[in-house]
Amino acid sequence: MSSRKQINARVTISRNSQNRMNFRITDDDAVVHFCEFDMSMEDFAFAITGLAEMRVTAVVQGLQKVGLTRITEPAEVEVPDEIGSSRRDIESWLIANHQRPGWELRETLSSQSSIGHSDGKTIARFVYHMWIEKEVPA
Repeated sequence: MSSRKQINARVTISRNSQNRMNFRITDDDAVVHFCEFDMSMEDFAFAITGLAEMRVTAVVQGLQKVGLTRITEPAEVEVPDEIGSSRRDIESWLIANHQRPGWELRETLSSQSSIGHSDGKTIARFVYHMWIEKEVPA
């Protein structure tokens, strides 16, 4: 059995404020950034002109999700009055009280619509993520 696998990926290349080139590789189906590294502009110039093999220190993460497909399920819950309306307090409450087996709770309530109010109640809107094997066409 081969350990090689093809994925749909995206490479993002940008220049940071220290004039270094940043690289980020993302698995498009898993929606996970799994490799990041940077290099000097001089090394980048050598690399793109084919004159050198450049060594870098790469940060890898989320490798267990690479090659999978992320599915997302939106959720909405009423927040008890004693929790209050602070984003951090609501995020902590969600982590403690709304985990689902096999799912990853994305508790970051950063969008304007993630915390709402209805009939005097605070409503938290968030998402669950799960990574599953890709379906192979027959």
